[in-house]
Amino acid sequence: MRRGFTLIELIVVVAIISVLSAIIAPNAFKAIEKAKVIRCVSDLKTFKTAALGYYSDCGRWPDDGVNWFTAEEEAMFITGQGQPAGWDGPYVERWPDPPWHGSFTYGGSSMSGSYDWDYWVNWSHWGAVPAGTMTCGVSISCLPQNAAVRIDENLDDGNLSSGKVRWSSSYANGFMTVIIIQGDASM
Repeated sequence: MRRGFTLIELIVVVAIISVLSAIIAPNAFKAIEKAKVIRCVSDLKTFKTAALGYYSDCGRWPDDGVNWFTAEEEAMFITGQGQPAGWDGPYVERWPDPPWHGSFTYGGSSMSGSYDWDYWVNWSHWGAVPAGTMTCGVSISCLPQNAAVRIDENLDDGNLSSGKVRWSSSYANGFMTVIIIQGDASM
């Protein structure tokens, strides 16, 4: 009676496992990246809903956040501390972090990837947006370019240098600003 496997049998099993993992692994990584993009797009839509709720309750848009997620932004969207009459939040349960969780150094201090709420009363920086246009947006730091392209394809025109989604590699290891609400500055 023979016990165990021959060397040939073991080599065949290892070869089969290698071929299967070579087929499955890239698809798994693509699925993970796709899930991150979907989560980010969902977060951006949540910010839009929160801003619209804030505007509906308070009669004005939330102010611009000074820096990446700060106590100021937490007060506007979560706690309501120091907010105008009519505030009926919280408008988000917690401040989400982008799924890439990058980290970088800015001005000598270490920071990590996050969302930043932005509001501009007179936004005309991108040229395609007329002067006198009010804009609410969200900025995302530490965003890989391939993810930025997918987000842009999902929300805009697929071009990172035009439309309502813009990306730059020159800041924060990849930085994207997404205009989520736009209108007349007299609103």
